[in-house]
Amino acid sequence: MRPMHRRTLNARVRAHLGGNEVPHVIHRTFPEYLAGDVAIASKEYLIGLAAEVVRFSGDPLTLFQGRSRSVQLIGSPILEQVEVPGERSRQGLREGLALFRFEGVPMIAYCRWEAAHPQHYSINILARDLNPAEHVLNDFSAFAESRRAITSALFARVAGSLNARLRAHLGDGETPSVLTHAFPEYQIANISIQIRDFFDHLGAEFTGIGAAHGLDFTGFRGGVDPLTLLKPAAIDRFGRFEGYDPTAPVFDQIGVDGLSPRLGLREGVILFRFEEVPMFACCRRTDGVHEEYGLTIVARDIMRAQRVLNAFLEHDRAHSIFRGRLIRPEIDYGDRVSQAEILPSAGVGWDQVVLPEQLRHRIERDVLQYIRTADGLTANDIPPKRSVLFHGPPGTGKTFMCKLLATELRGFTSVLITGDNLRRPEAAFALARSLTPALLFFEDVDLVAKDRDGTPCPMALGGLLNELDGLPRSDLIYVVFTTNRLDVLEEALAQRPGRVDMIVGFPLPEAPLRGRLIRLYAGAAGVDDTDVEWVVERTGGVTPAFLREFMKEAVFTAIRAGAVDEHGIATVGRGHLAETFERFAEIRREHGADRILGFRV
Repeated sequence: MRPMHRRTLNARVRAHLGGNEVPHVIHRTFPEYLAGDVAIASKEYLIGLAAEVVRFSGDPLTLFQGRSRSVQLIGSPILEQVEVPGERSRQGLREGLALFRFEGVPMIAYCRWEAAHPQHYSINILARDLNPAEHVLNDFSAFAESRRAITSALFARVAGSLNARLRAHLGDGETPSVLTHAFPEYQIANISIQIRDFFDHLGAEFTGIGAAHGLDFTGFRGGVDPLTLLKPAAIDRFGRFEGYDPTAPVFDQIGVDGLSPRLGLREGVILFRFEEVPMFACCRRTDGVHEEYGLTIVARDIMRAQRVLNAFLEHDRAHSIFRGRLIRPEIDYGDRVSQAEILPSAGVGWDQVVLPEQLRHRIERDVLQYIRTADGLTANDIPPKRSVLFHGPPGTGKTFMCKLLATELRGFTSVLITGDNLRRPEAAFALARSLTPALLFFEDVDLVAKDRDGTPCPMALGGLLNELDGLPRSDLIYVVFTTNRLDVLEEALAQRPGRVDMIVGFPLPEAPLRGRLIRLYAGAAGVDDTDVEWVVERTGGVTPAFLREFMKEAVFTAIRAGAVDEHGIATVGRGHLAETFERFAEIRREHGADRILGFRV
């Protein structure tokens, strides 16, 4: 900055601007957190203009008033040594009056770092014409923004904010539309996996939802109002950041039925393109009375957002972790599925089935084959069989046959409904519809489907009948009921075709079948044929469940007695079997043991 000539400052500024009128003034104030940056920028900018700068304090317009006191030129302006983080300190203009030309137009700038609270830095541009004065002030502001020696990190935080990232991704335009969808609690693990897989396939970018700083925001089903994320990040007049810092997305490792863990998105923002159109989504697991998983899609075109949601729902239907598995839901009193447990695969086969040949053939032909040819029947305008009722004493193989159906019909989702969940059949059918083709197993249906006058759950019975009546042909849902008490079932269920298409009875095993069951339940242990016949003669009227427990005890008795070979394989002899009968005779004398163990003699 060049020193000024030796004469009064009044005369010098008048001569510089020309004319005698009081000039126009444009004023700008920079907040406290920018004062150091602007002081440094002012010095550098004025040097670049080859300005003459002198010390001056006060209102520069007084220099143009005829009766004002003359101000003597007293030398150089006041400079400030400003600390710059990570660099050497730099000089800034604390206070001074500058005379310069900008694009050939003479002007004067008065700069001052005000010490008042809060501090600020002010610049006054004096000129005969307002337009050039405004131009130079804008030019200086741009210069100062490009040289933020002290606050560069703060402004980098603004530029790197999640707000800036989303605004750049979405582009300019009208306020975007917001589409939300909530998934129930039992779906949380599954949906978090499917979200990650679906959007990863779209080449999406995953980021986190940083904590809000200073922005007004309201709660939202997906966690935070996504439109708040689109507000420009900024710095307030005290130098505080306003916006969302980007963070990493939160993933969970989720184990699925003993397989390798899969990654699921617990919380995050997803930037993606769909049909070449930029959009973003907010995903978050929410806690509360009812936990859920919220998916929010933000797009300029609501119809495209809907197509994204539809595509995701279709992806979930095809790839759900529940599809094709055996699941046992928990249904709450609001008729909502709150949990869905994936059970180990039943993994049973026909080699483990010991039934009368006629009954086995009937199940193969009239149950399995009807389900497998359902499409062919529908093509011929013939409604397929949709439901079957298994009945018989406890332990005769009804549940085992349900497991066999679940194993044989691979690709079907098997939904097991037991206990209190029988009271809310509508939720069970809704779950099955979301995972078709599906098998619905209602165990001990007599608990809710007794004769109307005797059922303690008339609403459950009514709901069950309504669901059976309302099954459309397009729904690939097949229902299996089991009961130990066919005699107490409501006639509208058990004796009305269309609600129950076939009734299958499971009898107590006759002597030849008991022999096969004894050998089956002996496992790898050896049992002499004569000993098998000896047990058969003494077990008339018992259930397969009793024989299973009996042989388990007999093998245990043989192992305790040391009747095993070098490989640990037991040989069950007559003495072990007799001891087992004695043991069971003791149990029979206990209250209720006959019913529990399956004795029918």
